[in-house]
Amino acid sequence: MSLGWYIARIRSMSVPEIVFRLGEHLERSRVRRMSRAFASPPTHVHLHTIPGLDDKLIANATPAFCRRLDVTVANILEGKFSALGATWPDTDPENLFPEEAWRIDPQTGRSWPGSESFAFDIKYRGSGELGDIKYVWEKNRLQGLQALAAAVSLNHDRRALAALEDAIASWARHNPPYTGVGWNSGIEVALRGVSLILAYNFCSDRLNDQTKRLILQILSSSRDFLERFPSKFSSANNHAMAEHLGLLLIEATVRTRGGDLQRVRHQYAHIARETALQILPDGAPAEQSPTYGAFTAEMVLLGNFVADTLGLGVSGLAKQRLLAFADFIAALSTPGGSLPAIGDDDEGRVLTLDAATERSYVRSVAQAIQATYDDLGTCRQDEPDELRNVLFGCSRLSHPSGRHLRTFPQGGYTVVSDRRTGRYLHLVIDHGPLGYLSIAAHGHADTNAVVFSIDGEAVLCDPGTYLYHGGGAWRTWFRGTSAHNTLTLGGVDQSTIRGPFNWGHKADARLVETKNREDWLVRVAHDGYRARFGVDHVRTIEAAPSGFTLVDQLQPSPGTEEVSIAFQFAPGIRIDNMSADLVFSRDGDELGRLSFDHPGDVSVREGEDRIDGGWVSNRFGEMCPAPRVVWRGHLPPRGLRTAFHLAPNTAKAATCLRVLDGLSSS
Repeated sequence: MSLGWYIARIRSMSVPEIVFRLGEHLERSRVRRMSRAFASPPTHVHLHTIPGLDDKLIANATPAFCRRLDVTVANILEGKFSALGATWPDTDPENLFPEEAWRIDPQTGRSWPGSESFAFDIKYRGSGELGDIKYVWEKNRLQGLQALAAAVSLNHDRRALAALEDAIASWARHNPPYTGVGWNSGIEVALRGVSLILAYNFCSDRLNDQTKRLILQILSSSRDFLERFPSKFSSANNHAMAEHLGLLLIEATVRTRGGDLQRVRHQYAHIARETALQILPDGAPAEQSPTYGAFTAEMVLLGNFVADTLGLGVSGLAKQRLLAFADFIAALSTPGGSLPAIGDDDEGRVLTLDAATERSYVRSVAQAIQATYDDLGTCRQDEPDELRNVLFGCSRLSHPSGRHLRTFPQGGYTVVSDRRTGRYLHLVIDHGPLGYLSIAAHGHADTNAVVFSIDGEAVLCDPGTYLYHGGGAWRTWFRGTSAHNTLTLGGVDQSTIRGPFNWGHKADARLVETKNREDWLVRVAHDGYRARFGVDHVRTIEAAPSGFTLVDQLQPSPGTEEVSIAFQFAPGIRIDNMSADLVFSRDGDELGRLSFDHPGDVSVREGEDRIDGGWVSNRFGEMCPAPRVVWRGHLPPRGLRTAFHLAPNTAKAATCLRVLDGLSSS
């Protein structure tokens, strides 16, 4: 890590955190001198199953799940693996898990350090030649074991069992404790532990003694790591939740026969406490990312199940926050199931067959929560094919019908659903904090941004994430203000970026006013430019007869700095310049027109070979071209009014709208 990274991180730390980090550094020095062998637990410690997991799998596996499971397992047995928008080199079916499988980066073709390197010596931050460490971490989470174990449980698949045992043996042989990339981050250690424990629960009576012993040893060493190096202070986000979940499952699994569950109870108390911190009272995720919120909620859901099945009881507050999160996701979603991207998304999963083929992760988690605690009836997908929905259910989510305006005050979002010119309009307005804790790691500088869909399909969208450690300048771009549907003043971000996950100055956002009526109105503001330019950005979003308008102002006065206001359209949208208006359409269907009431320099870019050239990252590691409209100029004192006029619906749109109406409660 560079000196600049350390300086930026220290700036965000309190004195107690600095003391904690120094202690962490000393502990790493002690671990460096330890043996690299896996821990050998006492002879009176054994592996235990978690009651009910395998029974739920067998009882609830749907034909759709079984079909998807067959495809996933077939790919694994053929040596194929894809994740995070990348495809790994195929491995020999006769040698599915060579040492290189745990080290190779699929994008660069280069290998990360292995067992010859102390884990904490491996420099992975920044855009190094080896690639983005997220890729090798993904393989080392061993989440493919979940599919293999499910096939063993449901189909008594001997090839899947042999592959599962080979994978565990290979990983243990090439990844001794505290070496290589698999041992330098607590969340990776924890999620790998979850996968091993799920595999053990699904096929414990079929595993050979050597595999059971390896699982016991890996889990014991994982517990040692997680207890030595907890994520605290500025890093206590979803990482902390994952570590507590990993320890909860390890304590429930690795224990003496007939021993008490005090250590399990202790870890569940941490999960309940973190739930109250990471899911806000209105259901919005504190990290300001629906996908990270779902990731955290899925951990809580599994933790609640373990606590309940072991007779420890379930936190009422944890249940309440999970249901609030499901309600938040229902509000953000269109009835057809689309959900806007907001903030970071690295496609992390807890329970999964194959994240690369998952269709709607966030909704899947929300539906599992709803099914567990407040079932509203079967969702329109009668045969869920996700592992979490097989284990926990798949209830429908409730959507309001007709015009609706709803604000989530703690999370800082207002959602508007309306019908204009016979079309279904769905807007999400961001007026929330930058992110969670002092570094706000997964937030984007997108305050006052607006995204919207028409007839269930995205029109204005969030640009996405792309890459983390290997993203370089692109990582900065996708997090920055200019990439989002908001105003940028003087070419600088509303919040100050200090590294791939760090922030300095943070804009403070506020909801100024709402009017919930036919001529609805939402007014939001932030002070991100106050210290540098002496102004606040105030945006008013209000209903219009044929759509809606945005009015952007700088208060108390616009000053002399140039302003840019961006509108990132979704992939598949076409922009045509029709003199005074820009026409946006999809597949030949005109959706509407965009116009500005004050002259400026208006540009339209799509997929140009430049960092602001019109790109959207729909999934981690991928970018696709999409039109980006930018107005540049000087704001008049009254502000700039941008009008979105929706075109009257065609027969095709009317059909879509009827389908959406039919799904209004699913």
